[in-house]
Amino acid sequence: MPILVAALSATMALAILGDSMLYAVLPAHAASLGIPVAGVGVILSINRWVRIATNFGAAGVFRRIGTRAGFTIGSILAVGSTLSYGLFPYLGALIPARLAWGASFSLLRLGCYAGIIQESTPTDRGRLMGLYQAISRTGSLVAVLLGGILAGVIGFRATAIAFGLAGLLGLLLAVRFGERLRPEPAPPPDPTPPLRFELAWTPFNRINAAVLLSAFISPGAAVATIGLLLYRRYGDTLMLGDATIGIAAVAGAFIATKFAADIIISPIFGAISDRLGRRPVAAIASALTVAGLLLLIIELPLGLLALGAVLIYIAAAGMYIVLETWAADLAGGGDWRARMSSFATARDVGSALAPMLAFAMAAVVSLAWVYAGCILLALLVLAVLPRAPILNSARD
Repeated sequence: MPILVAALSATMALAILGDSMLYAVLPAHAASLGIPVAGVGVILSINRWVRIATNFGAAGVFRRIGTRAGFTIGSILAVGSTLSYGLFPYLGALIPARLAWGASFSLLRLGCYAGIIQESTPTDRGRLMGLYQAISRTGSLVAVLLGGILAGVIGFRATAIAFGLAGLLGLLLAVRFGERLRPEPAPPPDPTPPLRFELAWTPFNRINAAVLLSAFISPGAAVATIGLLLYRRYGDTLMLGDATIGIAAVAGAFIATKFAADIIISPIFGAISDRLGRRPVAAIASALTVAGLLLLIIELPLGLLALGAVLIYIAAAGMYIVLETWAADLAGGGDWRARMSSFATARDVGSALAPMLAFAMAAVVSLAWVYAGCILLALLVLAVLPRAPILNSARD
């Protein structure tokens, strides 16, 4: 694995510690911090919504000041926002900190894409993209598992500050290895205005449509509602042998399993897509998604329900890495920054809309109908994909 891709991925892993820690820790500590329940929802979601704007802003920043500088600024914002969680844990301060994190993530993700596109060809791009996802998601898994333990021992504020200080190592990596990102010449003039070509039904925008739909399923509706599904099936607690376990703890274990699937599955599916092609592997991921959703729809024992969730997590990790790599294949030969930013935005829109729509549906119908709708979306993903991958290793 090229050292540049490893270093950029590690920077992302360290930067994401604070964000992932919030999802695991803030709901339980909100009352002691004086944050209302509604405020928790805003804090945890606003960074996704702001990325819809900052993804394209990141492309502009990279064009104006360069990839290295843009990536370094993203790392600085990550450290600053995470430290702010601990230094100023109040609703009025956490919201701007989360906005800063949204911008940071956009810059860091685009910088990682730059390194992968620079260091790869279509024959190994899937493998490198998968390894990037595995390394970066390790940060999320560590934050979820370690954050809850630390917060219970040293408190929310000290935990956030500790993770912010850990992010300084990521900043050092960004400064040290960012210089290996090649300076980028201005892209050749595009024969069509940027906004118009983004709306055309091109192969690249078929990938955008596919990632929006797949993100709606997972990490969207299927992941967001798993806790509600467990509650409706089993109530507040669940008996496992002689032990009584809270449903929240079970749901947390499911989410941790998702992070583990991201880490393990992404490199595997990426490497397979390099050999078999993007579309066949996307078809495999879609089939696994349908199988997993069917296991959630049918009222089966907990073990089979867990199997269904695991299949969905595996499929989501595989589908995302295939689509992400396919987007990078098609992004060359023009302004790859704008194209990869539009891909990132499509995914963010899908994952942001899904929980709201899924819970709105769940308030009036059974979750089985939500999952049935997700099955239709999984099939629609295959329908919108380009018929054959067009591999393009050209770079600006």
